[in-house]
Parts: sequence; C-alpha cells; structure tokens
Amino acid sequence: MLQTGGGVEPKLEKATTSENANVMDLTMFDEHSLAQASLHLMASGAMKTAAAGAAAAALAQQHHSFTIMVNGIGSGKNDVGALIEHVLPTIRSVAPDMPIHILCNDLLANEWMVLMNQLEELRGARPDEFKNVYCKCVSGNCRHRLTIPDSVHLCVSFSVLHYPQTLPFDLDEKIRGAMAYISLPRGGPREALEQTMDSYLYDYARARMEELVAGGALVCAMDGETAEQNHQFAKLYTPLERGVVSMIEDELLPPSLRTTFFIMTASFSEARCRAVLQRLPLLEDMSTSLLYVPCPYYLKWQDGNISDAEFASEVGNAILACFKMRLKECCVPQHMDDKVFEERMSELLSRIETMCATDPAGNDTSGITCFLHWRKPLR
Repeated sequence: MLQTGGGVEPKLEKATTSENANVMDLTMFDEHSLAQASLHLMASGAMKTAAAGAAAAALAQQHHSFTIMVNGIGSGKNDVGALIEHVLPTIRSVAPDMPIHILCNDLLANEWMVLMNQLEELRGARPDEFKNVYCKCVSGNCRHRLTIPDSVHLCVSFSVLHYPQTLPFDLDEKIRGAMAYISLPRGGPREALEQTMDSYLYDYARARMEELVAGGALVCAMDGETAEQNHQFAKLYTPLERGVVSMIEDELLPPSLRTTFFIMTASFSEARCRAVLQRLPLLEDMSTSLLYVPCPYYLKWQDGNISDAEFASEVGNAILACFKMRLKECCVPQHMDDKVFEERMSELLSRIETMCATDPAGNDTSGITCFLHWRKPLR
C-alpha cells in the first residue's frame, strides 16, 4: 500500500461471496460482465470518497457543473453502470442541483454508435438517475490530454491502462511462441513490455493531472501482479492460446496468427506503480492497492448455482469478448470474410469452454487488480 498526504485512505470493498459478486449483475451491465461488476464493487468505496471530495471542491470554487471523464469506455455500458450505482448519488448528496457531464473517452476506432445506443437505452430505463446528466463522446488516445486544463472533476478508468497500444518487440522466435505477457520468458521482451507500460502509465497520469480541477480526483483499476499471483483473467489466457494454436494446426485459423496475434494486456506490480507515480508532483492522498478479485462465476459454480457447462460458457464468452476484435484484425488480411470468421469464433469458443469445464478452479477470472487513487490539491 502506498499513501501520501494527510487524507483518509479510500475504502476498497472486498467481494468475497457469490452474493456480493452478483450485487451489480443488473441491466446496467453487458452480458458476461459479472467479473467487471465485481471489480467495480471493490472500487465503490474509493469512487464514493473521490466523488464526494471532488463535489465539495466544485461547490467551494463555485463551479456551475461537474464533469466526469471515463477513459476506455468501450462500446458497452459497464463503466456508466458503475457511475449510476456509486458516483452520481454521491455527487448529488453533496451538490444536488449541479448538472453532471460525462465525457466518454476511447480511441476513434471504438464502436461509438453501439455505445450511444446502449446509453440511450439506459437513459430510457433509468430516467431519474439520468436527470440533469449529459453524456458526450471524446475520441482520442488517453496517454495525451483530451480536454482543456482544469476542467475535469473526477476521472475513472477500469479497462485501459493495462492495454499496450504497440509491442516493443517482434512476434518471432525470441518470444518462444508466446501469445500473452504472462507467457513471455523473463527478461528481454517481457522487461521491454514492462518499461513500455510504465511509460504509458506516467503519460496517462500526467495528462489527467493537467485536466483535473483543483480538488479533483482520479480512481482507476488495471491488471496487477504479485510474486505469487497473476492478474484478473490471466488464467483464461491459457485456454485462449491453446484454442487458437489448435485451430491453426487444424487449418481453421490462418498460420499467420503465430506472428500477428498477441493478447494485448500487461500487468503492473506495486513497486513499478510506486516508482512511476512518485515522479509526478502535487499528488495528494495517493494510494495504490493490489487486491485479489475472486471469480464470481466460480463462486456461483462452487455454491452449486450453475453447472459446469454454464460456468464454462460464462468465462469463455468473457475472455473471447475481450480479444475477438483483435483476432478479427489479424484474420481480415488473410481474406477471411465475416461469416467464416464468426463460424471460426464459435468453434474457438467451444474449445475454450471444453477446457474450462474440465477445471473450473484453474480456468476462472480470479486474479490481482491494481487500484489507484489520488487527488489534485486545492490551491
């Protein structure tokens, strides 16, 4: 745990039972997103603390509206669901009449119309929560500043900081066939990727500090690692890799995937986060926490609430949803049309599910997540 300043450490909730893990399994979340709901639940205390402090700062500075930035929004409604559950009520308890603007950020290639349709459905289903709330899209790389300085009160991010945009090595024999960070041999390419991710985190944090108003706050989560455990979802990389390789061998996926497909995630240790964030000035109430996030699907399976097949379907769909777009990007240059691609993905899912059903404990979403929080000081 790293903490500086004299503030109160944001509380991180621990989801340790299937009941807690399921508490946010509502219409606010996309299908097969229960693991992400658990992560939001664990960060709920930190989000509430940050939102309350930022709202009080906005009132003290006589701001006329409150701006939330969500980095890595994707094409679904998961992160906005967390705002509805934990952040908006907290802001309204402090500043009940203040308009709230939500800036939804992702890369230009994001499926923006899918996101807008999701938000429109959410607004129709929950008109009270969306009263005086305005959503806007901001496309761009969050390593850089996305809006004018001193304009954002609260920034949240749950699914972007562990994604490298490029790899600092070639997918050749030096990585020994690895398709994921956790499969890379120690040293060499793995160390280079860690350095790339540390640079990414520094650029991200510096850009957010410029955008935050005085008294504004940031809460984010990203893949973490300890000496004993890998990050959340990491155990599912093995069946995904094995499924892809087996389909290449069966001539159902192009051989080029061996040198083009890589699971584009990498995790952070606490020591690396500490080293990066200490390079930034003016961080108040800064804390890092590496916490174990249990797999809600495994807990449901363990309690006898779902069958082996249902468990395998949930985790299989969850991991494939994360990397299906990347697989498509690698298959399109090989002239695979959409229909054939979807058929191949159905087969890949079936193979992943078969592996997961035989060993639920070894193929679930559980793992380490790194939670970060800091506040920009009041002038």
